[in-house]
Amino acid sequence: MRKTGPSLGVLLTGLLLAAWNQIGSATTVFMPTDNNVNVFRIPFYGGATGLLGLFDDSDTGFAGRYLRVNIASDVLTFTALGTDWQVTNQAAQSFTLSGSNHFILGLSQDGGSTWSGDLFASSLGGNVYSIVFPGKQMVFAADVQPVPVPAAAWLFGSGLLGMVAVGRRRARRA
Repeated sequence: MRKTGPSLGVLLTGLLLAAWNQIGSATTVFMPTDNNVNVFRIPFYGGATGLLGLFDDSDTGFAGRYLRVNIASDVLTFTALGTDWQVTNQAAQSFTLSGSNHFILGLSQDGGSTWSGDLFASSLGGNVYSIVFPGKQMVFAADVQPVPVPAAAWLFGSGLLGMVAVGRRRARRA
């Protein structure tokens, strides 16, 4: 009797690619290094303009509320409120991060209708990072550090890869 439908290897490869796409395209999650004042110096190159927003790390789709960060420069103050954190900019606007002081940055070119996350962040030494957004727009952030990807994510990915390899080996033998 012939099996119908996709093989185990095809299914596992699809799962691996889906997981890799989520990890590979994820926006960098940051946290302050001193839990108090963080200075963002934000020069945009090529005369570009845009709106920079600070979002809760759980809002990877940029669909919720955000704190506007001044493109020229801004100082953000992080204050603990139990398990939550309040972030206040120089314009005295505030925003609450739920459950941790982790945040993501988004860039909008249309006044906040659509947002894009960063492509990658590079350390410039110490706790200073250059953060690159689509269109080669760069932001500099001081007194921050990326939140490490949990070991469970890497273990899950390598486990999926191993299952794909076993599935392929079995398919060749059959």
